[in-house]
Amino acid sequence: MKKLKIISIIALILSTISMIWGIGVVCYYVENLFIRGTSVAILIASSIFVSNTVGLVFKESK
Repeated sequence: MKKLKIISIIALILSTISMIWGIGVVCYYVENLFIRGTSVAILIASSIFVSNTVGLVFKESK
């Protein structure tokens, strides 16, 4: 179970980094406001999904 916690923490860190990097890239390169907003929303939603999954892993491991 300890390995699962470590993998979950790494997934959360990578998800957060990729979300921040992705939002930066989308805001810099995409001109269409609708596509920019949709892309940012998808990135934020996926990061929230990963953080909720990590929270469930920690709750189940107790």
